[in-house]
Amino acid sequence: MTRNILSLGTAAALTAALTLPAFANDANLAASVGVEPGVYTTAELIQLAVALEGDDVITANHILGAGGETVSSQGAAVGQGDRQLAASLGVEPGVYSTAELIQLTVAMEENDMPTINRILSGGSETVSTQSSGASQGNQQLAAFLDVNANDYTTAELAEMYIDRVD
Repeated sequence: MTRNILSLGTAAALTAALTLPAFANDANLAASVGVEPGVYTTAELIQLAVALEGDDVITANHILGAGGETVSSQGAAVGQGDRQLAASLGVEPGVYSTAELIQLTVAMEENDMPTINRILSGGSETVSTQSSGASQGNQQLAAFLDVNANDYTTAELAEMYIDRVD
């Protein structure tokens, strides 16, 4: 037996499409989602309405970031969506790409300070692959084994732990 199941997003999109005549025109639809008329297509406005209704921040930010950009060989133009997103984040429009603005939004929602700092600093931080001493995990294993963590690799500590537990 085959069942047809509509996802929540599909059902919401279908509902928005069915109620479209109630909006009468794009200007009303734009006003209902809080954007300027004429900046987004009808499809984008419907997708934005569905995203906002469903608290889908990533989709809403994508639509806001993707709408209205101008591609120019004379320099980067800042689209309306990027300006709105930058303002909502409290950063200067035109400084960050759409992708960075979306990453910053997610990082702020998750209180991910390393990502926030990386984006705000322009990615200029130094990342080292070299350790400076034993990791906290190695220190805990070494304390359990009553050895110095700096004298052993993680693999050696793990092997010692397995030998002791067995």
